[in-house]
Amino acid sequence: MRDSHPRSLAKGVSWRTLGTIDTIVLSFLVTGSIEHSVKIGLTEVITKIFIYYLHERVWDKISWGRMHGIGPTHGRSLVKGISWRVIGTLDTMLIAYLITGVPINALTIGGFEVFTKIALFYIHERIWGKIWWGRIMDEPVLETSETVPVSPSTTKSSTPLLVEQDDKR
Repeated sequence: MRDSHPRSLAKGVSWRTLGTIDTIVLSFLVTGSIEHSVKIGLTEVITKIFIYYLHERVWDKISWGRMHGIGPTHGRSLVKGISWRVIGTLDTMLIAYLITGVPINALTIGGFEVFTKIALFYIHERIWGKIWWGRIMDEPVLETSETVPVSPSTTKSSTPLLVEQDDKR
């Protein structure tokens, strides 16, 4: 099972909407400036959608933690969330510094975001894990399992088993 490009884009937009709201609120709590908060949030809309899309495409190549026909495991969602948060926090801190010019504001906003965004991202991933739109289901491979005769009167039989393809893309 893989994700289509439109699905990755939709996930990026939905996450960015949620993430931007969080960033604006956190930035306002740290800086006290609605102007700086909105600038930081709106700048992130541009940078983060692009970066998130790339992150989704990289994770689409990783089969670990995907359960065919079920969706992502909790472990996959958590590790993916942590990897995104590292990248996202660095982007947020750089943008906050460039807009405010105050290093401690950038570090504080980034520090708060580590906690709020990991929790929000995990929830976001779990919700998207239940949405099947844009999923590409790989064709199962048909293999056979042979049974061993128990007595001279029984013969070997072939029973088909469905096995998920090992995606080497």
